[in-house]
Amino acid sequence: MRAAGNTNREIGEAQARVALAAAIMPIDETCDLPGRHNLFEQAAVGRATDTYAQALTNLIRGDE
Repeated sequence: MRAAGNTNREIGEAQARVALAAAIMPIDETCDLPGRHNLFEQAAVGRATDTYAQALTNLIRGDE
């Protein structure tokens, strides 16, 4: 049987993964439009990447 903490870490990782995908989508949808990407979208992807990396690290290490 799995500990409740593992489930919470898995949920956190999954939520961060979804947030990262959501941040990437606006850039991906406009990849064929030159000059369309703005700094706010790029910054959002950067933040989401950092958050996902931390959530994945927590999952692997077993940290909260």
